[in-house]
Amino acid sequence: MNCTYHIGNQIQMICISPHKCQYQRKLCIECQYEHEVDIKQHTVLLKKFQEAAIKKLTEAMFEETSEITNLRMKFKSILSKIEGELKKIWEELSEFIQKTYDLIEIENQSYMNLKNENLNPATLPYADLEKLVQIIEGKNQMTGQTRKIHIQLEQKRLRIGWTKKLILSAKS
Repeated sequence: MNCTYHIGNQIQMICISPHKCQYQRKLCIECQYEHEVDIKQHTVLLKKFQEAAIKKLTEAMFEETSEITNLRMKFKSILSKIEGELKKIWEELSEFIQKTYDLIEIENQSYMNLKNENLNPATLPYADLEKLVQIIEGKNQMTGQTRKIHIQLEQKRLRIGWTKKLILSAKS
């Protein structure tokens, strides 16, 4: 390539001095003479500069490729862990919902049994009589089982919330 300042002269060196080079770092013999920088410290032959640049670029590409591969593997690992955790939560939640419906059916069945019997309050056991009193009074008091279900449901909600946060933090 020819010098843009000295037509007919080939560019032979590159200026590596830490300054804003007036010759755009491309030096022919005349540019180098006019430039007045130490040849050994601040200039490199064009071919040597090209070899050094290719070597550094190759190293940088390898390091970046290796780093990208490592990041990709870490990301896949995080996603796999999140997926496993979500599956576990889904299974627990499904099981919890099924148990809840089973308990509701048992409670409904006990109400049906009370209704279908001759409903003589004098012969009812205390627990059944207490249920009837609560129903008649219109109090929606939670039974022990219902309270337990309520607490478990709140725990599940919290766990799902934390899982969502985990997913969002993994994405960023």
